[in-house]
Amino acid sequence: MLNEVNSSDPSVLKGYVEVAGKKADVIIANPSGIHCDGCGVINSDRTTLTTGKPQIQHGNLENFVVQKGKVSVSGKGLDNSRVDYTEIIARETQINAGVWSKKEMRVMTGKNTVKRTGKPEDLQIIHTNQATTQETKPQIAIDVGQLGGMYADKIHLIGTEQGVGVHNAGHIGANAETLKIDSQGRIVNSGTLNANKAVQLSGTKGIENRGKIENRQGDITLNSKSDIKQDGVIVARAGNIHKTADRGITQQGESIAKGNIHYNAPSVIASTRSLIAAGADVKDTAEGEKRSLENLSAQGKTIAINSSGKATLQGKHLASGQLNINAKEVNLDHSRNQAYDIQVQARQGDIQANEAWLAAQ
Repeated sequence: MLNEVNSSDPSVLKGYVEVAGKKADVIIANPSGIHCDGCGVINSDRTTLTTGKPQIQHGNLENFVVQKGKVSVSGKGLDNSRVDYTEIIARETQINAGVWSKKEMRVMTGKNTVKRTGKPEDLQIIHTNQATTQETKPQIAIDVGQLGGMYADKIHLIGTEQGVGVHNAGHIGANAETLKIDSQGRIVNSGTLNANKAVQLSGTKGIENRGKIENRQGDITLNSKSDIKQDGVIVARAGNIHKTADRGITQQGESIAKGNIHYNAPSVIASTRSLIAAGADVKDTAEGEKRSLENLSAQGKTIAINSSGKATLQGKHLASGQLNINAKEVNLDHSRNQAYDIQVQARQGDIQANEAWLAAQ
């Protein structure tokens, strides 16, 4: 069921759209924008809100062509908790209230041509245009405010516009599956990102975590074509933590994993306030979160920090197995290091460890 609006004004949705009779897909399209305050859909397996222009061939919907427009959610939010698949396809999105979907939520932003077939899993971007030099670009592609949130079993956020990032100050939670964010800009999290399974963040212009990133199963992976800045907390309760940056990794916060932790960057800096712990158990108690390190052993978990330049590691580094540091030069001043086995290699420079503490079995 396609509802296409041709107006110079955004569509304002308040209340529910209910499909009579047999379940049907619901599509609401308005290139001028869509604003939702207490909206939702009943009796539908799949709902799409888009600012794209529908392309129809032989009576079938083929693509959405997005050139402009914002989908925004505020007030009483977007309740698609009875809809299996929810899709938001727009130039930009602003989320200042809760957005719920049952099985999966996808948000695609940028000047994209998006192919839409009958199968939700086949939704894909087939072409992307970048803004001209004279064109005003959105400041943020996907902006989740402090009062905003996204909730579904599985969540995938995509921003294709170069230099236009993803900001989360609220809560994005994948209750049963994975959380994935891909951005051609900078990913900034000052809220909470959590998933039951893997969390994957990829940012062309960098990744910054000032909040909390957490999952219960699988790995947490951060890949940046620029830098990674972590002042917040990352907790992988059953898996590994991987950080890879083309420019550098800086950390004042905490990285805690039941599994292994791997950092790879031209420069790695961890301040005296930082904590990197591999082989750590994290449990919720009445008094709050309780953390403990597994018994040290040769079969324990590993912290591996690799840098093509300098590694300045001045915080706490705890591993139930090996602590391996490999860099051109290494500074461990004031650090606290504990592992079953510790290996530090400076390929060309010095190893500096003033007032450092290292303990291995």
